[in-house]
Amino acid sequence: AAPGSTRTISDKVTTVGTHTYTVVSSNLAGDEGRSTSASVFVGPNVPNAPVDVKAVENAQSFGELTLSWKDPETDIAGNPLLAANLTYNVYFYDNAKKEWILLNEQPLTERTYTFRAQAADAPQAFAQVLIEAHNRGVAAEEFAGAGLVAVGPGYQLPVAMTCIDDVKKYIIGIDDWEGCEFGMKADGDMSSVISQDGDGQFFYGERVGSSTTLGASKGIGDFVFGKVDLFGAKNPVFTFYTWKITETDKTRLEIIAICNGERKTVTTIDYNNDDNDIWTKKVVDLSEYKDKAIQLIIRYYSDGLVYCFFDNMKFMDMPDYDLNAVAVTAPESVVGGDTFDVTATIENVGRLDVSGFDVELLANNKVVDVKHVDLLAAGETANVSFEQIITMAQDKVVEYTARVVCSADLDASNNITPKAAKVT
Repeated sequence: AAPGSTRTISDKVTTVGTHTYTVVSSNLAGDEGRSTSASVFVGPNVPNAPVDVKAVENAQSFGELTLSWKDPETDIAGNPLLAANLTYNVYFYDNAKKEWILLNEQPLTERTYTFRAQAADAPQAFAQVLIEAHNRGVAAEEFAGAGLVAVGPGYQLPVAMTCIDDVKKYIIGIDDWEGCEFGMKADGDMSSVISQDGDGQFFYGERVGSSTTLGASKGIGDFVFGKVDLFGAKNPVFTFYTWKITETDKTRLEIIAICNGERKTVTTIDYNNDDNDIWTKKVVDLSEYKDKAIQLIIRYYSDGLVYCFFDNMKFMDMPDYDLNAVAVTAPESVVGGDTFDVTATIENVGRLDVSGFDVELLANNKVVDVKHVDLLAAGETANVSFEQIITMAQDKVVEYTARVVCSADLDASNNITPKAAKVT
């Protein structure tokens, strides 16, 4: 062959896999020179998992799910896939048998599948599905799912999640996929944190490992609610309380809504403007989901600190009037017979201004003073001060709390300060 000319050789292979060809130059005497190699994968390669898996329940027949998904674009080596070569299997987790069950009898060529996850009259439960791709019979190494899908009739407003009794009443899912898990603690379990609503229990997230994607001392976990029906609510909201541990608390919470199979991050919450060692109310506007049924996920991002705390979670039609007794502060020690100030912080977390309410100051659970507030605008905070004195004849330790008294208030769970100010 002339120098620089192109030579072509055809080969027929019978095995699937990577084939490497090496060309070695030589002269007429048979002396070998330089060589070069090239590799090619022959046959169908392992496909990547399908993407954008959605699960939508039939609103007219609870328990019936329609799944949809999109083709993977490439195999695991990055080679493009032909849609005509792809088929799929659908697996469903049987909660009773605690095993995955193949639903389809023949490989699916469509990118949708409808089946019944449970009886139409069954109570709400989580369903789990996985989609497996095949490329001309070669199965993917990874599956794709739709997460914890709530099926069955939605819970009616209001829905409160505050203690272990609520956990038994409603379904909750936990996904500790990146080193964070969740649980409940009781008053006294932690040195400084007590329940926000006085029921003796609160929720926590805990980083138990490090995220493979975020790095050391960081983690992610999902707290998954069941399905809530927002039908008829004029101002649907999700409210809850968070606790900032220290100034270095970099906890971040994403609130993710799922509606008709579509996921959207509704808001992201951080603690940058919160005070330490105190419960802070968060309000998530759900007005775009009016008259719809949704699932909500609290996605917890841990950054440095091991714990996060939250309590008194509610799905509700936001009340017009709602006063929150945030905190009470006082000096830690005083001289017997000297006067000092005890200050109660009251926040208006309702939709409308509140005209005329009382703030009671309690010392060791007994009302010792009352102040009247003429007006507190929506979204505003008031600091109400009480002049106090402890005589030598009184208790050596006095614990002060504050309570809001307002006939128009529509949420009594936050009317008393959760933590007392101790004065000696």
